[in-house]
Parts: sequence; structure tokens; C-alpha cells
Amino acid sequence: MSVAACTNSPMKSLYHSSEEDEEAEESSVTAAAKFVMRHLVNLISNFPSDVNSSRTFTSLQECHDLDISATEMCKDIFDSPNLQMFVFNKSTLLTVMEMQKRDISWPIGSSTIPSSTARILVRDLTGRYSANATMIYENRQAGPTTIKRSFSHTNISENLFDSSECGVINNTINNPLPSSNDQLDKMLRHIAESSPECQLQPGEPLDVPVEMTDDVTSYLEEQVKTTAAQHEQVEINLSSEQKTDFRLTVGRERAPQYSPTTLPYTLCRQLLNQMGYLSWETRHRIHLLKKTEKLLRELKHLDMQSCRETHKFAVIYVANGQEDKHSILSNSTGSSSFEEFVCGLGWEVDLTTHEGFMGGLQKNKSNGATAPYYCTSTLEVMYHVSTRMPSETEEDRHKKLRHIGNDEIHVVWSEHYRTYRRGIIPTDFANVIIIIYPLECGLYRIQIDKKPEVPFFGPLFDGAIVSKKSLPVLIRCTAVNASRIHRLTLPHFKPFFQVRMVCLDRIVKVCRMDTTFETFTAGVYAPSLADQDYLPLAAASLETEQAVEADINDSSKSRAGFSFSVGNTVFY
Repeated sequence: MSVAACTNSPMKSLYHSSEEDEEAEESSVTAAAKFVMRHLVNLISNFPSDVNSSRTFTSLQECHDLDISATEMCKDIFDSPNLQMFVFNKSTLLTVMEMQKRDISWPIGSSTIPSSTARILVRDLTGRYSANATMIYENRQAGPTTIKRSFSHTNISENLFDSSECGVINNTINNPLPSSNDQLDKMLRHIAESSPECQLQPGEPLDVPVEMTDDVTSYLEEQVKTTAAQHEQVEINLSSEQKTDFRLTVGRERAPQYSPTTLPYTLCRQLLNQMGYLSWETRHRIHLLKKTEKLLRELKHLDMQSCRETHKFAVIYVANGQEDKHSILSNSTGSSSFEEFVCGLGWEVDLTTHEGFMGGLQKNKSNGATAPYYCTSTLEVMYHVSTRMPSETEEDRHKKLRHIGNDEIHVVWSEHYRTYRRGIIPTDFANVIIIIYPLECGLYRIQIDKKPEVPFFGPLFDGAIVSKKSLPVLIRCTAVNASRIHRLTLPHFKPFFQVRMVCLDRIVKVCRMDTTFETFTAGVYAPSLADQDYLPLAAASLETEQAVEADINDSSKSRAGFSFSVGNTVFY
């Protein structure tokens, strides 16, 4: 082939590129490297998930579990005081939201269920992920720590403190000389009963008052009584003064009790601060997002993009003697060999509950109840099997033809003795047709019918002979490679990860808020006020300060000394 013929062929776009093509290729390589790195971290040893293999990302969105009435993404979620959105490292979108207590089972952690939970939604090249976080202060299995008293008589501590709210120490001299119940007499009786050896005279109690001697006159006795009564009154007055004098009272210290906070976004602020997102060193890596209608549209568009490579293939059964479209599309069952082959292509999924790639099929059973499906952590394949779709009426056959005819890759199982022709199923697509002919010896002959603009692909080739055991796997690999090589010939084709990167870059470029550190922290403290007039004014002030600083730097080069600015005021 001559050089001119090579440059005019469809392979030109694969081997010859301009400077723009080289830049696009470099961007594609960068996106591929970022995707591989994130894929290794997120999905290696984590696929399939505990839900199923058809989903590698979370189905949760900002509208779920938030205290709003919306059930889907809408502008109302931006008005919540418990939600804030960030962009991190210019490549990852973070939504940090706080939810009130739900009926959640906590297998470990605090003995009491927390009043709120923080949820982080992450969007990157590989998909959307979510994680919940809460504050845990103790090991639930160990139980709360208790402090035991070191003394047995608890009434001692109860008598030390007054029962009033102020907790004033109870002075024991409130009644220093009780007349009817003398504590000293009680103690002397107790000593005489418990320790007889302490008695002055055997059998004589210790609480018996000493007889008055003749030297003590009635006058002295009256003086002693009067002095004792005066002393008692002085003690009573002193005790009452001590109770009312705040300078002599000591308040009782009590342990603070837990009370749920009523301030919004408290737990999320703690989480962001503890993860280091609010520090000055990471300020250049994290920014707020403008919560506008444009951001909402871009998020919906990003969530619609696939997180894995997707393909849809048509699988057609041709029975013996069938050579026209009507008879082929009317097949509702196939031979046992055909059904066994289809089972090897993938596993059956219920279309009404399937959460992965649908390949254009509907959940309302209009295209059948089940379909074969295959996936890995980076690939999804949906098969449009002609015998799985309804074919009772003309409308059903028309729907079947619409799905099968729009597929780029056709896999035809032909049990007819004549060679399958491309024009039997009329379509403008079907760039590659892989035809399988069962042989009498138990092997299968492969015919590859591709359009001229489709480059070479494998592993199967035209005329290959394949065993029954390896047939499904080789057909699937060949169909996937044929679809990939065909897409590379399309002028504006981009891989799925590059499409997601373009969407992320557009959100970062259009919706990122360049604010000061003070404005950023204010937006974290009060998310509901972040999109009002305060932050745009702060952003404008930031631009003004940057322009003033630029002018200062230019002027300072031509004069000696130094200058600095505070706000919009310049000092020399």
C-alpha cells in the first residue's frame, strides 16, 4: 500500500495526528493514569461489593437522609444549614452533610446513640462514594467507667454537703449543744458497752455526770450555765452568718452533663478540622463550591456518566431454514446448544431490579424480564438476546429490531445450512458481525464480517475453529475488542474516564469559589449563608486586594524601601 493510500484510509486518525491531536492524546493519557491510580485504591480487593457486582458506586445522593422534603436532587438541598460542598485538589468533589439521629444500629462505639451523623459524599474519576462518621469516646464492650467510693458510710459525704442547690457546706455546729439528745453521752455509753475495760468503776456507765463538790457554789454553777448559753448563741449566730456570707461559702463542683447541641453543622466542622481541611497549610487545596442551578445541572450530568467501560451486543439465533427477518425475529426460544452458549456469555439479571448498565433496555419488562449481563471492576456488557425479548406481536418484533439493529456488534448463532448474509437484519450499524456455525464434530467455525473501515481485532479471526468450552469466553473477548477498535475510529470519541474528567474540570472551573481564608472558614461555620451576598463580596474584595498588591509590586521595583497593604490601604 502506498503512503497516499495509507493517509487517506480510516487508520489515518490512529497513526497520524496534528498538534491538537497530540494534546488530546496527552490529556487522555493523563486521565487514564489518574483513573488507574484511583481504581487500584478504591476497587482492588473491594470488588464485588457486599451489595452486588453490578454497582461499584453508592446510590446515595445529597437529597437522601437530609431534613428536607425533596426526594431527588433539587435546589432546596443548597438551602440546608447542614450541607456544604467543596472541591479538593481540583479533581475531587466533596459533599459534607450532617444528619440527625436515625434508626441506625451501632455495633461498636458509644453506649449511647449519637444525636447526629456526618456523611461525606465523594465524586471522582471512578464514581461516587459515601461514608458516615460519628464521634466515639468509649469502647461499648468495656462499658462506661465507674468510680467507686473508698469509704463505706455514704452518709458521711451526705452530711458534709447541704441538700440545697447552691451546694453550701453544712456546718455541724448548727445545734452544738442539743438538750435532749447529747452526742457525747451516746459516745460514752457506746464505749462502756463495747469496751468494758474503759469503765472507771466496774458496772458503772461512763455517761453518769460527776457529782458537784462542796467547793462549787450555786453562784459559780449559774455563771457556768450562763457562759455556756452565751457561747452557744455566739456559735449559732456565727453559723448563720457563714451561711449567708458568700465569701465564706464554697460551691459544690458537679460533673458537666451531656446535652445535644442545637447548632447546625457542628459535627461536620469537627470532622473537617480533625482531618486537616481547615488548616492554613491545606488552604490552597480545598475550596468552596458555588451552590447554584448550574452546579446542580453539572452534578446531575456527572452522575449520569458511566464509571466503567460499557458495551451492548446483539445475540441473534438463526434456526435451520430461516433466511428472512420475520422468521428470525419471531424466535422465542433457541436450541439447547444456543442456550448453553448464552449462559457462558454472562449471568442472567432481573431487569426490573438491575442497578448496573441497562444497554437501553427498560425496567417495565417491555423488552423482556431478564437478560444476560457480564461485568468486572472496569467493564460492563449487556446482551440483547433475540430469544429473550417478546415477539408475539408486530410491535414487539419492531422493538426487538430497534434494539438489535442499533447495536454495533452482532453475534449470530446460525444453525442454517447457508451462510448468514449481512442484509438479513436491515440496519445501518452492525459494523462487526461474528457468526458462529456449529459443526457435526462438536466444534464451531467462526466467520468475521466487518466493514472496511474497522481495523483488525482479535483474538478470534475469520475461519477460526473453536471448542465448545472456550467458545463463550473467546466470543466475549472478541466482541469487546471489536467494539473498542471501532470506537477508536470515531472522530470525537472519548473514553468514559476522560468524559468524567472533563465534567469534573468544568465544575471546578465554573463553580469553584476563590475566597480568603477567613471567608472560607465562615462558609464552613455557616453553610446556609455561604452563597448569600457576603461571600461574593469577599471574593470581589480578594480580587481587589490581589490587584492592589500587583500594582504595589510593580511600583516597588522602581523605588527604594518597602511597602505593604492592609485591605485596600497601602503603606510605604
